[in-house]
Amino acid sequence: MVLWSSGVFGLLAQNTIWFQGFENASVTCTENWGYTGGVRNNQTSRTGNWSGMVGRAGTSHTMTFDDVDVSGLEDLNLQLFHRVRCGSGPGLDVREGAVIKVRLNAGPWVVIAQVGGFSDHCYLWTDIIGGAPTTSSGCNVYQASNPVNYSIPAGTNTVGLEIISIRADNCTGYNNRMENGGFASLYDRTDEGFHIDDVRITTSSTDFTCIWTGAVNDNWHNCLNWNNGLVPNATRNVIINQSGDVNTNCRVSTANATCNNLLLTTANSWTQDLEVRNNRTLNILGDVTITRTGNGVNNLKAEAQEGGTINVAGNLSATIGPGISFAAQIEVQAQNGGTWNIQGDVFLEKATPFGNPFVWISLKGPSPSTFRCNNLTLISNGANVTNTAFVQMVSNDNHLLEVQGDFLMMNNARFNMNNLPNPQARFAGDIINLVSAAQFQTNNSNIILDGSGIQEINTAGFALPFHNLTLNKSGGHVRLNNDITFTNAGVLALNNDYIDLNGNQMYVTNTAVDAITRISGAISEESGAGAGINEGRINWTINNVGGAHVFPFSRGVGGPYIPFVFERTAGNAGVVSISTYGTPPNNQPWPLLPDPVLNLNSTMGLLPDNQDATVDRFWQIDVSGTPTANITFHYAPDELPAAPFNDPASLRAQRYDTTQDIWLPGPLSQIAAGNSVQVVGATNFSPWTLASEMSPLPLEWLDFTARPDAFGVHLDWLTGSEQNTSHFEVQRSANARDFYNIGTLSAAGFSSQVLSYYWLDHLPMRGMNYYRIRQIDFDGAYTYSVVRAVLWEENQHDVSVYYADQTIRVFTDCELISRPVLYGISGQQISVKETGNSMFVTDVSLSSGVYVLVFHCDEETITAKFHVQ
Repeated sequence: MVLWSSGVFGLLAQNTIWFQGFENASVTCTENWGYTGGVRNNQTSRTGNWSGMVGRAGTSHTMTFDDVDVSGLEDLNLQLFHRVRCGSGPGLDVREGAVIKVRLNAGPWVVIAQVGGFSDHCYLWTDIIGGAPTTSSGCNVYQASNPVNYSIPAGTNTVGLEIISIRADNCTGYNNRMENGGFASLYDRTDEGFHIDDVRITTSSTDFTCIWTGAVNDNWHNCLNWNNGLVPNATRNVIINQSGDVNTNCRVSTANATCNNLLLTTANSWTQDLEVRNNRTLNILGDVTITRTGNGVNNLKAEAQEGGTINVAGNLSATIGPGISFAAQIEVQAQNGGTWNIQGDVFLEKATPFGNPFVWISLKGPSPSTFRCNNLTLISNGANVTNTAFVQMVSNDNHLLEVQGDFLMMNNARFNMNNLPNPQARFAGDIINLVSAAQFQTNNSNIILDGSGIQEINTAGFALPFHNLTLNKSGGHVRLNNDITFTNAGVLALNNDYIDLNGNQMYVTNTAVDAITRISGAISEESGAGAGINEGRINWTINNVGGAHVFPFSRGVGGPYIPFVFERTAGNAGVVSISTYGTPPNNQPWPLLPDPVLNLNSTMGLLPDNQDATVDRFWQIDVSGTPTANITFHYAPDELPAAPFNDPASLRAQRYDTTQDIWLPGPLSQIAAGNSVQVVGATNFSPWTLASEMSPLPLEWLDFTARPDAFGVHLDWLTGSEQNTSHFEVQRSANARDFYNIGTLSAAGFSSQVLSYYWLDHLPMRGMNYYRIRQIDFDGAYTYSVVRAVLWEENQHDVSVYYADQTIRVFTDCELISRPVLYGISGQQISVKETGNSMFVTDVSLSSGVYVLVFHCDEETITAKFHVQ
């Protein structure tokens, strides 16, 4: 009677994860399923020279195999071959047999197969059925398929196996023992025994897990260091768990190694590291996960060192758990010539808010080490800005961090090149720093942008600091979404690509002329035609350093190269800030910020303005110092004015004075060559453009001021040059809308010199007075100055002053007049003496003219003007 038999055959194509063939006296890598009891013998075997046996008189009636871990595996099958030798009996006698049992998840033993019967019996390894062939009243016959195949239920975590021999004096006892699998007993002869061979567990899973135990030593390739006795291969996952009792590093150092996914974890203080060294390689075909879930003071480390290489086809994540407070670490290390090559993304997170723990990628010396990945993300919770999630280079000048995707920093994450002069960090994607400038510590090191597409630089609103930044891209360009800055010895190297300022600013603090170098490529001007706000600027600290400082602008990304050159010849330039943008042929928009341009008038009457005679480009130049400099403007050929004003040799640089709304005459010392104009000895800076000398921009009001004093309101104005000017009309208004003439002055007509004009309004109106100057040409054309406002405050007392015979009489409602002071029209003080409450005497006779008497009326100071005929 067959009580348990499985019809599953042909499973050898599956993966064998546990095996015992009894060829060795102890557990080895090839025979990794450990057991106790039974007898290892060479009387018969299916393969090799040895098999296992139970039941022989005087030996062992029980063989128990270790419980083994099969959690997470699919289609599990237990298989074993069995035989009974014939001997002299032949074989097993009446009421002798064997029972095969399993234990699932450390539960009770369950019978899965029996062999035995009423008559003597034996069979071969090759027989497909084993057991007694005949029956007898009262005793059952037990037969089992050969091999026995048992399908392990899905969801099973552990499996144990046990084989026992059974013997009884009567059928009742025999049947009970065979069916319940209890009361193991020996056979009655020494030539009897139940033999088993080639015991195995197989699975269809290819990603089953090898758990590191370190039971023997630190050698990855020693199978006895793994829970199932199998060295990991390309289909097997690996767990290296420091939470266990074994405190042994796992080291790949004698040969190359491979696995599928790898988990390195701990919940306590054990220091079980993964090390790849001695120029060996560990190929991980899946993902790497490193976690610390419990407190501990030791370092959980995965390291490639001494020429070792770790290749990861998937992603790597390293996480410090949220509740950890001890000074625990996770370190992903490339040391002394070690290399990490990660095709996927790398994610480092310090999830705990406590200050002590940290997770980091380290590149250490003394030999150069390398860490490569796709995207790299660093996230750190808590307020600590040192013990965070970070990347740091140590000891050697030639380490290499290569991020082939985006680099993201969040919370208090940190990037530290540790003040080493030569290390490189290469980024092929975006740089996104949402932390702070202080946490992006490039120090004296080199950042290289070498992607094939557009790379963006993003921050949370601050300028991202660099030391050396090199563009060595194979395509695309770099787009700034925030400002960037360079240290005082750093260099920007444009090897073959462009930076799009995108309305942001670049700060260069290295004063040397080679702080920006260029092979090809450039820095794009303000985007497109711009909005006239000049946001895209290069700010270069030049101070008192001479030489040609080249601001390598281009018209848009990939457009014509139009550098601006600043060469300090005297004084301290401080910070020189340059922006430029091109316009359509109508020269719109005019500059708006930081200095608004309000006109582009034509001196020869071009309509609607001088756009046809002006280059289609503006420059904004600002300096924080007071230098003298030679400045050179470059423009694109298609930005020339319209014919007949398009001769490059006729172009002159002109500066706009925002205080007077005028374009100043071009400096006399200028050199036009090719598509450039150089101004020699420039000392003033603001908006600039280039216009044809056939139609220069008009030069009108250099200055216009209005100031009150005791004699009235003084009006002064300057002109830089005049073309066809006839005269000036002085106009006044009480409401800033309705103006009327109060005087006329002749103009110079034609002049290239600065001229000054003056007018005194003797009788301003009480209250607010508004003044402007109307300039009228010989042909009737006219322009206006800006409007100036003056408040004229008259005395609050009625005052009349009369003079005769060196005596001044004052008629007023004041009770007490005292402390008189007399001024002449030129401002000179004239001696005066008090002779009474309202009479004063002068030492000399007053000539004809206007005089001002200042005196105290009670507690108020009164100013009174009077005329002497």
